[in-house]
Amino acid sequence: MKIDMGIENGLSDCHVHLSLKSGFTIKQWSMADDNQKTAWISSILEKYKKNNIIYLKDGGDAYGVSLYAKKLADKHDINYKTPGFAIYKEGSYGDFLGKSIKNMGDFDRLFEYLLSLDIDHLKLIVTGIMDFDNFGYYEKTQFTSSELIYMISRAKEENLNVMVHANGNEAVKMAINAGADTIEHGYLLDKQTLKEFIGSSTTWVPTLAPLGNILKYKPKAMINQLDTVNKIYQLQIENLKFALENNIEVRLGSDAGAYMVEHPNGIIDEINLMKEAGISHKTIKELMIKQIQKIK
Repeated sequence: MKIDMGIENGLSDCHVHLSLKSGFTIKQWSMADDNQKTAWISSILEKYKKNNIIYLKDGGDAYGVSLYAKKLADKHDINYKTPGFAIYKEGSYGDFLGKSIKNMGDFDRLFEYLLSLDIDHLKLIVTGIMDFDNFGYYEKTQFTSSELIYMISRAKEENLNVMVHANGNEAVKMAINAGADTIEHGYLLDKQTLKEFIGSSTTWVPTLAPLGNILKYKPKAMINQLDTVNKIYQLQIENLKFALENNIEVRLGSDAGAYMVEHPNGIIDEINLMKEAGISHKTIKELMIKQIQKIK
């Protein structure tokens, strides 16, 4: 599936997970040799290239998949960025995306290790995902304000951007105030929180595709949750329009690899969902061009 945005130098998806839904299970990955790993990753990168999606920003994983992909991306003419693995608070959401910490001493040790891996950005997980049985509920904020400020400032000292997975007003406000470069997802926000983006250095990546595709394909496993999913999604659409009307910087990322979001079609789904919501081709094209120019 291709889409013509009228951008000759390729499209960008600034939130993907090559560790998920890429033709192998994590158990298979852990048992595979380099030849097999190279074949899997090369296959998925070639699919992106074939669809003219050549700028990818990964959200990290706990298994070394994205770091492996980073070594191969140039051979496939893919501009690929990864945090290696995300960092989350012990006992909270995030085990398949990264490594946990108890305190800032743990963070310092993990961060030094990440730097040795030549990462492109830091990924922090500040909340979990939504509960689709209860509208408005999400996992509590994992880190304190002072912890977020410390971790983000350490990244800035190393000239690294910071992508923050966060949902809900408290966590998103905290991340913006701490200097996060991007808020990934940002579901269940009110207008007052959205206004925090104005004048800040933080960009919002609203990832419509996971919820939009659930509503489109209506998987049987979630049939009793679709009403709640729809409420969250409609609020996200409303907030996205508010953000664009108020010149809040928005980037296009699909969360490709997540449930119901396939490689390499995630960003095409994201674009089509924006169009279905009434956002013009011209606006989407401008957003895409801007994020390609700023990709780091």
